[in-house]
Amino acid sequence: MGGDGGVVAVNRRYMRGAGSADHTGDYAKEGGHHEHNGLEAMTTCHLTKLPLFSNGSNGSSGSIGSTSSGPIVACVFGRLYQKEAAVEALLTRASSNGGGASLTSTTSVLGDHVRKMSDLHEVRFHQDTAATSSNTKKKGIVNLTCPITGKALLGIIPAILLVPGKAGTPNVLSESAFDHLPKEELELEYGPIKQKIRLAPPPELLKQLQEEELENRLQKKSKQQQKKNKKKRKQDGEGGGEQKSKPKKQAKANIGTAAKSRVDSAIESNQVLSSLFTTTNPSKKTDKERKDGLFAR
Repeated sequence: MGGDGGVVAVNRRYMRGAGSADHTGDYAKEGGHHEHNGLEAMTTCHLTKLPLFSNGSNGSSGSIGSTSSGPIVACVFGRLYQKEAAVEALLTRASSNGGGASLTSTTSVLGDHVRKMSDLHEVRFHQDTAATSSNTKKKGIVNLTCPITGKALLGIIPAILLVPGKAGTPNVLSESAFDHLPKEELELEYGPIKQKIRLAPPPELLKQLQEEELENRLQKKSKQQQKKNKKKRKQDGEGGGEQKSKPKKQAKANIGTAAKSRVDSAIESNQVLSSLFTTTNPSKKTDKERKDGLFAR
């Protein structure tokens, strides 16, 4: 470059902020610290990152049990999935455990807390197309609202999933509606509530939920192990008791046999005892035998 003040402009390391734009969507690049996007978490599949909803609505308000992308399910951590994508991920994981294909990024994103389809719960949103905001129109997203308060459930207002709820009825409410209405009234309108799940929780709450879930799994595993050990000890105790009782019974039998043998020997060696314990019928003895027996005594 001969000291003429020139620079190599194509060398990106001399450009301020060079390369940072290449990783704006790479959360792992930043150590997993990224701003929580509630709208994205509520409207896209956690596995495929594809939209859960489309603008193909019927122009009226109602509930959404499935969309053009298929049924929606959620895990205990409030993550939303396309049901079809979740099923494929579980099948891929099962085949990899059996020595088939290797685990993919999709199956790893699914998480260990989802082992079977029963770990996922159906999600049925209430859709209010008449109240669709300009923001959601631009993004091509239907307006998901609370059927009680009418508030939009797009990541800003906390949304609660009622499990299992009533089939064909919305089972996603705003947290304020859930907290202010008695459980009896909610169950009367929206079906039985065995569990409530906070959808699209912020990172702080998600971490807390993960810790609680891990603790519950460890406690459950510990109880199962204790039950298994107790059953094993009980079986070992029953088996040991039978083995201990057998030598005692055998010893008693041997003592009885030895005593009987000594008594039989004594009777045979003593004529008086032999005559006392004889089994011969006295009526069949001759006179001579009776006399001999009399003098023998």
